[in-house]
Amino acid sequence: DHSGQVYYFEGYRFALTHTTTQPGGQIVLKWNSAPNLQYDVLARYLCTTDCSARLVATNLPSQGNTTAWTNQMQADQQFFRVQLAQ
Repeated sequence: DHSGQVYYFEGYRFALTHTTTQPGGQIVLKWNSAPNLQYDVLARYLCTTDCSARLVATNLPSQGNTTAWTNQMQADQQFFRVQLAQ
């Protein structure tokens, strides 16, 4: 959650495990996942006037025990949040 708390769900530990940047300004997020779940990714930029996070990917299907998502960086600094899809 927003405080950095890590949760357990149906026997697995949901946690962001790896981030990396690739040539061309792409970022890869990787997290522990469980089969049959879906995830949302939210992003926000460096806070100036609007500090709200926006959905940038919705209902990403689990890729098994680990799920990865790749996207083009939209600014020099971005903050991401991964959550279970509603």
